[in-house]
Amino acid sequence: MAKDPIKKADNGTYYFRANLGYNPITGKQIQKYRSGFKTKKGALSETQ
Repeated sequence: MAKDPIKKADNGTYYFRANLGYNPITGKQIQKYRSGFKTKKGALSETQ
């Protein structure tokens, strides 16, 4: 089972970092990072 991608920040808001794959030219990971959600449910709705 995969880990929960949503974490709680020190200031009380929630954030997530999603791996979207790799750049074919550089080989680096492509990541999406969003933060500032007041609830875990709000952050979850953004990831889908």
